[in-house]
Amino acid sequence: MYFERDYVFDLKIGVINPRNGSIEIEKWALGDKFRNNAILRWRKPKRKGDFYYLYGILPKRELYLELNIKTNDVSGIGSGYLYFVHLYKKYYFKITLATVRKFYFNSIEEELIPYIAGYNFEYGSVTEEISENGGIHPLDPLVRNFSLEYVEKSPEETVRSLMQFVMNVFKKGINVTYIGDYPDYYYLERFKKYGPIWGVCSERSLVLVSLLRSLGIPARIVYAIGFPVSHAFVEVYVKNGWINVDPSYGVFDDPDFYFKDIVRELSTLQVFYGGVKGDFINNTNEQFVKYPYQENLNYRYLKDSITITGISGILLGENYHLTIRVRWATKVSQPRIKFIFQDAITGHDVLTINTRNLLFRFSEANLYVKLKTRKFTTYDGKKYVKLKIYLIKEGILDYIEFPEPINLKCFSF
Repeated sequence: MYFERDYVFDLKIGVINPRNGSIEIEKWALGDKFRNNAILRWRKPKRKGDFYYLYGILPKRELYLELNIKTNDVSGIGSGYLYFVHLYKKYYFKITLATVRKFYFNSIEEELIPYIAGYNFEYGSVTEEISENGGIHPLDPLVRNFSLEYVEKSPEETVRSLMQFVMNVFKKGINVTYIGDYPDYYYLERFKKYGPIWGVCSERSLVLVSLLRSLGIPARIVYAIGFPVSHAFVEVYVKNGWINVDPSYGVFDDPDFYFKDIVRELSTLQVFYGGVKGDFINNTNEQFVKYPYQENLNYRYLKDSITITGISGILLGENYHLTIRVRWATKVSQPRIKFIFQDAITGHDVLTINTRNLLFRFSEANLYVKLKTRKFTTYDGKKYVKLKIYLIKEGILDYIEFPEPINLKCFSF
């Protein structure tokens, strides 16, 4: 936490534990750790009843907390909070724990990390209204009146028409707009009053689902959790099955859209395209979904895929140190990744690295490698490496190649 002004502070910190763990404040300190490498002076907080009490003089400094977090026997995902009470205001800091009952490493057992699907509350505060109903109010007169203007001759045409309307509502672009994801009518009221607004994928999906349900068309939010960005879109029940409708990118009944090469480079979707995980076959063609929204994903969005999410290199003496971050997703258990480093001038393989069997079917990881520059051919005073990456089981599941040769000098992407 960073405070802009100088003042004496009296801060209360409460803890709301997640169901699968407990959180304690071990110690705290004031300082400028990341500004001038100051040595922090840690102290124990005073605990009275439900609160930790911190006192001090804060001359434009940062407040550091050291937490002791323990998990219990409850498996799954749980969220807890630290809430700071200062000058009669509350500020919340969310802590999410993911725990499993059993954990296997390099074994034949299937991985047991659960995949989470649900509506996104990450952008800010959560009101009771949103918590209870997901912000979807298809019977609200404002929602109903808007949807009736876009009824066409068939359900498919109506869905297309409403998707385009939602894209017009959020015509200003894709951006985090407000403190949190609000109820559907909030966005429609702003649109009615001010015209086109900004909106991220979850806000667009929320409004579209509500408009569709107000006409009796079954619809649900598909939310794929990834990092650092996630993506939400909508599935609608028409043509005797669920089709994907994406009001962020204007996609209609094209599930392969998220796996196209051009999409892999989009910051939002590069996380999503390999990010949908899990087996939701039981919900594939159920027409009647839980009201007002259902936490499920369609298994058809899971494909064998691998992408590069980051790469950087530094030249130290005669060695080139390369860091590669990749994300993969697959239906098979214990896949492998093969990295091939070639001399870009001659095309000869300089180094090949094969991973051991990977525990996770969907994850992200870094590879650190040291390349000896003397093994590369010099061209016009420079040396280049070509990078190829394969996701493998018995055969090749997916393949990606860095788009251009990498000059063996300091760079990042």
